[in-house]
Amino acid sequence: MRYRWLEPATEVREGGAVGEAVLRALLARRGVAEGEVAAFLAPDPAALADPFLLADMDRAVDRLALARRLGEAVAVYGDYDVDGLTSTALLCRALDGLGLTVLPYVPHRAREGYGLNRAALDRLQAAGVSLVVAVDCGVGNGAEIAHARSRGLDTIVLDHHHVPETLPEAVAVVNPRRADCAYPCKDLAAVGVAYALARALDDAGYAGVRADDDDLLALAALGTVADVVPLRGENRVLAAAGLAALRETGRPGLRALCAAAGVAPARLLAWHIGYVLGPRLNAAGRIAEPDIALRLLLTDDPGEAADLAARLDRLNRERQRELARILEEAIAKLEENGPPGDDRRLIQLAGDGWSAGVAGLVAGRLTERYSRPVVILERGADWSKGSARSVDGFNIVEALAECADLLDHYGGHAKAAGLTVANAHLDALDKRLRDLALTRLSAEQLRPTLAPDIAVPPDALTEETVDSLARLEPCGHGNPEPLLLVRAAVARWPRTSQDGRHLFWTMQQGRRRQVRGVAFGHGDRLAELTGAGPVDLVGTLRREWWQEEERLSLHVRDFRVTSDE
Repeated sequence: MRYRWLEPATEVREGGAVGEAVLRALLARRGVAEGEVAAFLAPDPAALADPFLLADMDRAVDRLALARRLGEAVAVYGDYDVDGLTSTALLCRALDGLGLTVLPYVPHRAREGYGLNRAALDRLQAAGVSLVVAVDCGVGNGAEIAHARSRGLDTIVLDHHHVPETLPEAVAVVNPRRADCAYPCKDLAAVGVAYALARALDDAGYAGVRADDDDLLALAALGTVADVVPLRGENRVLAAAGLAALRETGRPGLRALCAAAGVAPARLLAWHIGYVLGPRLNAAGRIAEPDIALRLLLTDDPGEAADLAARLDRLNRERQRELARILEEAIAKLEENGPPGDDRRLIQLAGDGWSAGVAGLVAGRLTERYSRPVVILERGADWSKGSARSVDGFNIVEALAECADLLDHYGGHAKAAGLTVANAHLDALDKRLRDLALTRLSAEQLRPTLAPDIAVPPDALTEETVDSLARLEPCGHGNPEPLLLVRAAVARWPRTSQDGRHLFWTMQQGRRRQVRGVAFGHGDRLAELTGAGPVDLVGTLRREWWQEEERLSLHVRDFRVTSDE
């Protein structure tokens, strides 16, 4: 993809290291005030707010304490994505420490769908459960919670999704997005809410629950990063502390997951969670049984962990093949008469045989490709189910709320949502969403743009630069990896991958040091680099290892021959 480049506000003209001054400039670009710099660069779990500021947290703790006194069996009912799986595992560990009998439950994406369902609640009651803790779901399940109450089941909801006007009639509804919630961080992932409950139990004096438990922190980091919540404030604290715990984890499941993915735990970054570990955990819920991933997170048996991690690795490869197939079909359908024009500011596509489990991934790829909101649906006999992804300036869950009369179910966030719609309403939904996008997105917003943080000369691509930029970690949504504009680099020995999809080259730095350039998905542009003079590159600088050898790589988003300016 070719982008429109914006000029960075800061430029280093001299060679050598990107030092403290540039780091400060990057912090300022991210909106970190001078007085916040120390806390940002050294996130401290002690800075987390009082968990009892969360509305209904006291009720949740009191009800769990009652369950312990009465010897009740408690179910933790989660979700099939990484946030839901890590939330479920974290609560199982914390409530086990409280002395409760805990039954984990994660619904099947295709058979049961998202959130609480009556049949599952009935089965849990039949198994002796009298209290259900719903995590990463529940706030939109008022009818199901009313059903549970009618059967004598109490419910605690720990959620972070859009809050409806009427809260479900649960014992407690803990959600930082509640209008009456005083908790300062509104952007917690569900696992952050679950961890807040563990902290509340610890603060209340229950000796079996420790908020500084490295296993809880590791799970909190996995879910927080994978759910793409802003890595600022408390989310940054959880991600940083949890990554430190992950790097030294002794949990068999987490170590086996890293081994299957070819990642050394000691070198883990947030990037690995988002693009390496997270997809493997998600693969089970997308195309198989989510309890494969949950069992991996909970097991104490190294042998079982290795087997489960290998299964997740195979499922992830299958997921990748399915994604590629559906993506190819979707692009062909969309571009049958040419790419979408400025008058089509939202894309909705439905297909037979398109797995709803990978619909969100397809929607995300198409959003990146076309820079506009995308809805991808698996069309069944009477109903279509799928996911939506959006761009800045278009809150997709609010848009779906304006289409609620056409939908059977929906929920999510500003950038990502899930939905179910009757096939009879597909055309009406498409028209209404497209009309909303026309009024809320300008043509200019549809043009993909790169906004480099800083411009540097080629000889600034050094280990010292990487060390300076690494102080911004953990990086992710809300605190992205620094995007460098490298001016007038010389790309030597350009070549493509064996399948022709990706582009590689080498940049010589002095007499001995080399930096690898890689542009994924740009293999068709090999001719632009062959025999070219200096090129400007926009990308992220990373330290990587190949066969235990350290090397620097610039992951390039776009490039242009200097004479093309």
